[in-house]
Amino acid sequence: MRRARGARFVNSCADHCGIFLALGALLTLASSCSPPPEPLSLRLARQQFPITSGSLEERGAATATTLCRSCHEDGVFRSWRFRYHSTLSGEPPTRADLRHLIEIGVPGTTMNGYQDQPEKDREALALWLLHEARVGRLERLLALRARAGETLTAEIAAAEAEVVRSEFDNDDRAVKCPPEPVDRAASARAGAALYHGQPALCLACHGATGRGDGPRAAELRDDAEKPAPARDFTTGVFRGGSRGEDLFRRIKCGVGGTPMPSFAAMLSDEQIWNLVHFVQSLAPR
Repeated sequence: MRRARGARFVNSCADHCGIFLALGALLTLASSCSPPPEPLSLRLARQQFPITSGSLEERGAATATTLCRSCHEDGVFRSWRFRYHSTLSGEPPTRADLRHLIEIGVPGTTMNGYQDQPEKDREALALWLLHEARVGRLERLLALRARAGETLTAEIAAAEAEVVRSEFDNDDRAVKCPPEPVDRAASARAGAALYHGQPALCLACHGATGRGDGPRAAELRDDAEKPAPARDFTTGVFRGGSRGEDLFRRIKCGVGGTPMPSFAAMLSDEQIWNLVHFVQSLAPR
């Protein structure tokens, strides 16, 4: 009888030890799978730009979880250099830019437009995207200071946050589109000369007939060193929007993170409109 009780006691201890070992293994696995802690630069940036409970930004974050997270990895929206914007090269986008992108999507890609979503959700998503861009901009400024050997503090973060606010909160940053030339045919002819010659020389990337097959096309890379094919104008598909003002701003402002530069310093507004009309003439009607 004693021997049987002793055996049961030993077996019970073994069972409990097995359970504790299994729990330990699960805890170890969970800790190894948990995301790494956020860097100090990001934590300080989020402290400077918090999302308040009940705000439109909070609603936008929930909307992003529903609409965006299945395709976009975490952190991608903290890139403050959006490709399609109405601001000059190097400047952050406006809220109107993000609203436009949300509504039309990116034609020619799997990025759909969300015009069917409630107005308040579209506005909230734009505000959240702008919030994330602010956080990302501040995070980068702080990371640069840390790499330079500075010890990051809340005071340093607050000072840099004021710089970020001055960059983002200026409502007059959008490039104004002047009236386009009335004689579109004459404008397109002038644009053809610019397209094929200096100072624009668009054919180097986009090709003589606008099919994206210029002599430099094969070597084009974006900021992530991924291939960045030149746009084929003959398809009539323009990723930043196909309105005349959309194309005007693509030429004047450039396309962020890609080899497509800003021509603001090289071409007058009239010359840019001429190029727009020529590019539009290459698309099917």
